[in-house]
Amino acid sequence: MGELHGSAPSPVQRLRVTSTDLDEATALLRSRYAEHHPSFHGSREGFAFGLAATAVAAPAGTVSVDGLRHSMRASALAEPLAAPTVVVPLRGRVRYACGRDEAGAGPTLCPTWDRFRVEWDDVELAVGSVDADGLARVASEIHGIEPDAVAFTGMTAISASRARYVHALLRHLEQILRSHDEVMASPLARAETFRQLAVGLLQVFPNTTHTADAPRSPGFHGPATVRRAVAFIDGHAHEDISLTEIARAARLGPRGLQSAFHRHLGTTPLTYLRKARMAGAHADLQAGDPTRGDTVGAIAARWGFANAGRFSVEYRQVYARSPRETLRS
Repeated sequence: MGELHGSAPSPVQRLRVTSTDLDEATALLRSRYAEHHPSFHGSREGFAFGLAATAVAAPAGTVSVDGLRHSMRASALAEPLAAPTVVVPLRGRVRYACGRDEAGAGPTLCPTWDRFRVEWDDVELAVGSVDADGLARVASEIHGIEPDAVAFTGMTAISASRARYVHALLRHLEQILRSHDEVMASPLARAETFRQLAVGLLQVFPNTTHTADAPRSPGFHGPATVRRAVAFIDGHAHEDISLTEIARAARLGPRGLQSAFHRHLGTTPLTYLRKARMAGAHADLQAGDPTRGDTVGAIAARWGFANAGRFSVEYRQVYARSPRETLRS
C-alpha cells in the first residue's frame, strides 16, 4: 500500500500498485474512491490487481486520472462518491444501478447523490475525478447559478458523441499528467487541466446546469464596464483569474458581464482571456531564444495551454505560421 507521491520538482503525484492480495486491493479501492461492501465470485487464485494513479493540485482543487485493473467478478453496494468521477470501461464488464437508473455500457458518472450498486467482471477501467467544490465554482461561473445549486442527476452521457468526447478527454489528460511534468509546472496549465475535466463532466452528464433558467437581460451596460474588464484581463492574463474576478473588476455581476461582452465585443470574457493569453505566448515566442533553452511547450504551458499540439493549431490560425517558426525567427 502507499500514498500518491511525486518526484521532487514535479507537481504531479503518482502511485503505482500491483497486487495479488484481494483484501489489500479492496482496502485501496475503499480509501481512494468510496466505501463499498463487495461480494466476490469465483476463485481468488490468480487474482490480479493494478492501479496507476496520477493527480495534480490546481487552484480550484485536485484533478486525477487513474488506470485500474481488477480480475475478479464482484458486486458491491457503494456509498455516494465525494468527488464527481467518470469511469470508462476499456475491457471487461461493469454495470451500475442507482434507483431505476442503470448504466455501464460506456462512460458512467458514479453517483454523488445516492448509494448505488456496482457489478464488475475482469475489468480494465479509466477513471477521472475532480474536486466537487471546484467543479461547482466552474459551473457557477459558466452558467450563472449558485454553486450550491450545481448537482449531477444521472449516470449516463446525454449522447453518444459526448460519451466519445469524455473518453478522448481522459486519454488526453492521462498523457499530460503521466509524461508532461514541464507542462504541469505551470499553475495556469494545472488550472486549465482541472477546468477541462470539470467542463467535460458538466457537458457530458445530466446536471442542473442543463435546466438552469436562461439569464435575464441585465439591461444596458456602457463601454466603460467592458473597458474595465478588458484592462483587468490584459493585466492579469498570466495569472489564474476567473470570471468572478473579472466581473468584480468590471463592477458588474458575471451574467451582466457576459451580456455586455456579447453586446459590445461579440465574444465572451473567457474567450477574450484565451485570446489575451495567446497574444502573451506570441510575445514570448518572439522574444525567446532556443539556444537559451526556450521551447514552444514551456512557453505554451506558461500561458495556460497544456496541450502543445492544440496550441500550435490555434496559434497557426491566428498568426498564419507555426509557433516553432516564430521562436526560431
